[in-house]
Amino acid sequence: MKFHYVAAVSACTQCDYTAESRTSTLSGFYLSVAFAASLPLCFILFRAPWSVPWYSFFGIVAGEVLAFFAIGFITSPFLGLASRIPTSCPRCEAPVTFRGRYFSDSPRPRIDDIVLFTLFTIANVAAIIYVWPSRFFQ
Repeated sequence: MKFHYVAAVSACTQCDYTAESRTSTLSGFYLSVAFAASLPLCFILFRAPWSVPWYSFFGIVAGEVLAFFAIGFITSPFLGLASRIPTSCPRCEAPVTFRGRYFSDSPRPRIDDIVLFTLFTIANVAAIIYVWPSRFFQ
């Protein structure tokens, strides 16, 4: 499965130095994880005592995707600090200019993807414990 990024490229005006910053975007991995994470929650909510109707599944999947967006939005200021592009060249101290953006793929996850997945997993485990506490604490 591939991970998708938006890469921003900047280059020095004097030498051949280039810097690249990558930002994670929604990919098939995140959609499949959101779908898989909605299954246990649906299993809990479709049974008694909640008895939620079956068509609520689509809303639960949409809520899981929205949870990915929320976690990404909350963590983006912190994760953005690690991928800052310098304003002056580290080699010759000349100004660095923005050269454009492009989409890129990677077969392996970056640290941003690992952090998002970990926080998403923690949020889902907390939600399941909150929704179904009687089963865990008997």
